Amino acid sequence: MDERTDPGGRLILADHVASTSRFILAAQQLFEKLTFRFAGDHQTRRPLPLVADAGFIIENRERYTKGIVERVIAGKQQE
Repeated sequence: MDERTDPGGRLILADHVASTSRFILAAQQLFEKLTFRFAGDHQTRRPLPLVADAGFIIENRERYTKGIVERVIAGKQQE
């Protein structure tokens, strides 16, 4: 992410993440056993800490559909 975003640029992510509902989260964790095995897809990954650790400044974060979908808008500092 960091290498492909110009200084002063923005990163916009929309991803499925771990739900805020414990029942949906349990279903996601079961489903993830299949999706990861066959497609390498994580249903419960949280990209927000990865974005912050990469040095981006989080400008906006929204969650939808019982917390299953997360949208993050982050900016990269000017050098």
